[in-house]
Amino acid sequence: MARTGPPAPSPAPAAPRRMSGLALASLALGLGNLACLFLLWVPSVVGLVLGVLGIRHTTGDSGRDGRGMAVTGTVLNGVFAVLAPFLLAPVLSPTDTRFGIELPTDCHSAEAEVLRCDT
Repeated sequence: MARTGPPAPSPAPAAPRRMSGLALASLALGLGNLACLFLLWVPSVVGLVLGVLGIRHTTGDSGRDGRGMAVTGTVLNGVFAVLAPFLLAPVLSPTDTRFGIELPTDCHSAEAEVLRCDT
């Protein structure tokens, strides 16, 4: 039997979910640290905090996407925050002679702005 009358209304489209800016910022900082070969310690700590906040921001019924980006940013920045001091220590060491430059280690401050070295 044929149905007569108006067609049934279609369901309303779901509202688009918005991307979490915190998650995106965390991922961007993590990838930036990867490009700089772990040499940026402060951005990795900031990215770690943003990643954790991004995870909290995308859970439940918040209407935000980006949980995977937040987790990836948190992991990348966490690894970089832990490894960066160990990778930077040899580079910043005053006794490192890999580059043919030996910095004097017997310097002391004569005044606030002037360093005097006994050679």
